[in-house]
Amino acid sequence: VIRLATREAYATGEAANATLAATRRRNDPYRVPERDPKDDPEPQSFNQRQLWFLEQIRKGERFSAKEIVQTWHVSLKTARRDISTLLHSKLLEYIGSRRKGRYRTNSR
Repeated sequence: VIRLATREAYATGEAANATLAATRRRNDPYRVPERDPKDDPEPQSFNQRQLWFLEQIRKGERFSAKEIVQTWHVSLKTARRDISTLLHSKLLEYIGSRRKGRYRTNSR
């Protein structure tokens, strides 16, 4: 008797899940919207320090975050963040070892 009641409860639950599957909620992970903002690329806008740094690298000079700090009077963390943004946007690449490497503009 207990097994029969358990089976009926299980079957009832399965039937309820089937109706829920037909009417999925908006935040259901299986429902993929046509236009997902997470996958849209954000427009790139760079600050003056980043544009200046790119120009110096394009001229062929060896520059690092220290030069940004000295020229623009910002913290080392801000300078590194500026360079990191350029690296992630694929405008710059770092070649060589950590100690003797340098930045160069991406040739793509």
